[in-house]
Amino acid sequence: MRAAVVLAASTLTLAATTNAAQPATHATTEPVRIVRAMIVSGDGQSAHAYVANGKRLYEAGFPAALVVRIPSQPHRKEFFHVIFTCVSQDCTFVATDQPDGGEFLDRVKNGDVESDNAYDVKIHNGIAALRVTIDSPTLRTVVVRADPVVQNGERAVPTSFSLRVR
Repeated sequence: MRAAVVLAASTLTLAATTNAAQPATHATTEPVRIVRAMIVSGDGQSAHAYVANGKRLYEAGFPAALVVRIPSQPHRKEFFHVIFTCVSQDCTFVATDQPDGGEFLDRVKNGDVESDNAYDVKIHNGIAALRVTIDSPTLRTVVVRADPVVQNGERAVPTSFSLRVR
């Protein structure tokens, strides 16, 4: 019994000494900047679908561009840009005439292969705009997500468009 009491006392003493030996640290970190995409226009559109030539898919061209802005952009050396991705299953973007002649956008690439469901669009004059024609295996509502591309010290807050293929 006496050995158990001595062991408990020495454990408490060791724990107190260990905690006292550690200096108090106050980690200073910069606050994370929020980069939020906000819809300007294009959400909730509906488009008539037609059977695509030579494919077992419906093709729907949406009349208005999907437009987002990033309010209060922090200063950067590089352009801000947004990745538009069709996140619904088996949804792809068909090549379409783009705002500003397509000067501010590219297909997202995985290595040397271009993605068929994602575009990288630069912010120009405060907005990023993408006109879409969508291939879909069924008539349905598809979701296109707009993700701001962030750097260290920033956190992206994406937004989503709902587009109805009918």
